[in-house]
Amino acid sequence: MAYVTHAVSADPINGIEAIEGLFISDITIPRSQELLAKHGITHVVSLTEDRDWPMMAAESGIKHLKVPLVDIQLEDLLMYLDMVVMWIEDALRGDVDVRVAREGEESRIQQQEQQGGRVVRHGERPGRGQGNTPDPEPLPRVLVHCLQGVSRSGAVVVAYTMRAAGLDYDAALGVVRKYRPAVSPNPGFADQLRLWRQLQCRIFTNADPVTTKSEYESWRDGRGILMSKSEEARREANLDWTKGVVVALDVERTVYGYRPDLAANIIFLVLYAISGVLHAYLGFRSTSWFYAWAMVIGAVNAVVGYTGRIMMYYNPFSFAAFITQISKLPPSMTRFVTIAAIYVTLAAMINYLSPSMSRFQPKYLYWVFIPGDVACLIMQSAGGALSTSSAGSSQTGVDLALVGLSLQVVLMVAFMAAFVDYLVRYLRSPLYSAQAAQGGLGVRVRVFFGSMSAAFLLILVRCAYRLAELHEGYRGELIRDEGLFIGLEGVMVILAVYFLMASHPGFVFRKKQSEMPSHDSIEPEKLG
Repeated sequence: MAYVTHAVSADPINGIEAIEGLFISDITIPRSQELLAKHGITHVVSLTEDRDWPMMAAESGIKHLKVPLVDIQLEDLLMYLDMVVMWIEDALRGDVDVRVAREGEESRIQQQEQQGGRVVRHGERPGRGQGNTPDPEPLPRVLVHCLQGVSRSGAVVVAYTMRAAGLDYDAALGVVRKYRPAVSPNPGFADQLRLWRQLQCRIFTNADPVTTKSEYESWRDGRGILMSKSEEARREANLDWTKGVVVALDVERTVYGYRPDLAANIIFLVLYAISGVLHAYLGFRSTSWFYAWAMVIGAVNAVVGYTGRIMMYYNPFSFAAFITQISKLPPSMTRFVTIAAIYVTLAAMINYLSPSMSRFQPKYLYWVFIPGDVACLIMQSAGGALSTSSAGSSQTGVDLALVGLSLQVVLMVAFMAAFVDYLVRYLRSPLYSAQAAQGGLGVRVRVFFGSMSAAFLLILVRCAYRLAELHEGYRGELIRDEGLFIGLEGVMVILAVYFLMASHPGFVFRKKQSEMPSHDSIEPEKLG
């Protein structure tokens, strides 16, 4: 069913007499303080884009709820309904219990009156004194409006009627149209209201007012899939995109501001899966278990992350896909286990070459740097959790992640300086001169150092990129540039992973042993 533009109602304001104190209008009424006062309006609900929100005079005392809503079929009306309807309920209730009667249910009304209860009718307040004497103090009056008083405001008034009177969508729409015939929620809003009724007029779970029900999540994911399609595809799905407002709901509203590239993410996923298998094989073959498990854990983490990005290609608005990418396993875990393997392996290499040339015991390299890296990982994970829970709006989360990443870069540079210092001392030592006279370190050791150094520098470049990216926050330009992400995140880390395969300790150390290095000694035989 195609969406059609509705005619403007002939009446600017109508009272929904079935619900005491509820009114619906177009934009002309709330823009006039005189008209608001004439109709005794005490509360206003504005359902328009923010540029169309009317201003309320401070001296009027009118309470004003502003809801940014676009009148298109895939606008998420459901996310606002619980809050708006409860706000209207509270406004109408005031300090008394305002009851709502279904029209046409006289038997229920009579039964309630026979039991000593009373249904509030237009112009009444319940039970102050004897009989049905009207209270001179006026009831609260809530005005719900949009631009024309047809689709957006009509949808909310129908929603309120559904919950207040226990009606389904079609019955509630019939009630509201008796008082304002022009009311006609767009087809997308109508479908959402039917779903809302199925959810018992509440999208949040009873146990947790923050957690939404699974049916709503499924609807939102489906909506995201439709929004990720081209305009032509949306039209083929009988979705109307007149009014030229589709831009308000395209992928630029997602966290990343783009639809992840499918081919690139599949390639990275496959490369990480292959690297995990190869590292597991090399670890089994050489019994270098610590190195192998570190690299396999990093590969699995990366596969999970890229799976989330592939899911976001099919639905850029999927919250489940976003969480899969950043929360199932911390995004810094791949870098952490990789660099931990480097720390331990290079410490073992110092023992292998000449521990006497080191300024301190090699075991301190992982006693100091790995715990420091763990602290950095915790800070980044905590910052990421805060950012996720706040949809990227928490500056504390950004700052915490930024501190953790900055400290990581400092630790990496300090480790590199310590190891370069060792190599300079070793290459100038008589021991190396004697080895050089016998043919030097050999091809495997040179390949080891070259590959390990390349991996370390690549990871450092990646960390520098992430540092700049986080410095701008989740609304910055860098996080929305997929090309930079692919080049400085994806390519840098996957190259480092394969360089670390070339520098596998099993290719260098002479003996094999299945145990991890102890804290008392870090003999290279225990890694290779």
